[in-house]
Amino acid sequence: MPDELSLFDLGDPPAASSTLPLMISSEQRSTIRETFQRLGVLDAPAQFEVVFQLTGQRVCSPGELQASHAHQLILGLSERTRTLGTERTGNAWTDREEDTWIDRL
Repeated sequence: MPDELSLFDLGDPPAASSTLPLMISSEQRSTIRETFQRLGVLDAPAQFEVVFQLTGQRVCSPGELQASHAHQLILGLSERTRTLGTERTGNAWTDREEDTWIDRL
């Protein structure tokens, strides 16, 4: 009988680990800095406001940004640079980027 129970003998339970979130990498930081330059968002308060708009996270320094939020920020900034220079009217029909079947008639 002791041999049968040994299958469940896993030893001491693992110690509770305090896993820290992965923080922003130097590559992400560089990409974000370059993208802010292209967008013309040059002062820190404006940059932190954009970070909040795109990630929902309020930070006081770039080092506080988690890698997952930095990735989300990079995607949002990339979209903003893609649409840079295009005027938005607020009308979805007017602002559409592709022709519809009606346009192709």
